[in-house]
Amino acid sequence: MSEITLINKINIDDVPSMPQVATEIMRLVGDPDSNASQIAKVIAQDQSMTARILQVANSPFYGRSKSVNTVQDAVVLIGYPAVKGLVISSSTRHIMKNPGLLEALLWDHSIGAAFAAHEIARATKRLDPDEAFTAGLLHDIGRVVMSAMSRDRYVRVMKEVYNANAGPSEILAEEEKVYGYSHPDLGSLIAQKWRLSEDLRIAVQYHHVTEQALKQSSEAEQYGSETALIVCLANLFQYRLGIGIRMPIEFDVSEHIAATLLKLQPGRINQMLLNVKKTFDEQKKHFEII
Repeated sequence: MSEITLINKINIDDVPSMPQVATEIMRLVGDPDSNASQIAKVIAQDQSMTARILQVANSPFYGRSKSVNTVQDAVVLIGYPAVKGLVISSSTRHIMKNPGLLEALLWDHSIGAAFAAHEIARATKRLDPDEAFTAGLLHDIGRVVMSAMSRDRYVRVMKEVYNANAGPSEILAEEEKVYGYSHPDLGSLIAQKWRLSEDLRIAVQYHHVTEQALKQSSEAEQYGSETALIVCLANLFQYRLGIGIRMPIEFDVSEHIAATLLKLQPGRINQMLLNVKKTFDEQKKHFEII
């Protein structure tokens, strides 16, 4: 869906703005002259964001033997890309109203995709793993905002797809039916409004790419983005593993166009699936958003 068509379907003013603290942190993270001390001072203005950064920095995911007690040390340890992802995810938490099971499932899917994107990037050496983690974490920002804007309608969408244990294409079709647009389209609009990088916006927009779409699209080079391919595959991992959905969906991930373009063989993908599931089970509690 084109941006013009989408804007005609939704009032841009209804799309939540990024909180002021998060906006300032994003500015500093993108400023080559900023430092960890400056970023830490702004993070400290938001108690929940401070707690999240420290919680993640002290998780086994970062392999720190000693505890991290200051936000500045946490920023240095986890790096700017991860800080950026966590700041934006905390921003989405602010727009959730009375979060419950729906939001928990959406978050499970997002954090699972972040772990998967990190694993895929590490294995393929196509992208910095921390950048991939951020892209995986934010790929479904459109779903979170859809829920925040009209929770009853998104509950209706999720009931339909969860009861059928449906896959990605069915979710998109149900969103189009209920909202008139899909979450990748809305996510791309949010990425623009929040001034996220173009590479990240493309990953959000195209994380449901199919081989048919790749062949037909005049924007095929967009789908070839390393970030978009990694996030697309990371998203598929969640359906295969049953993370954020009712139960795993049986399909061969290695047959997808993203796996082919990333040159990943079936045996390697199977091992990566095992690694991601292990990481999710062990690390999920350290990344809880609700």
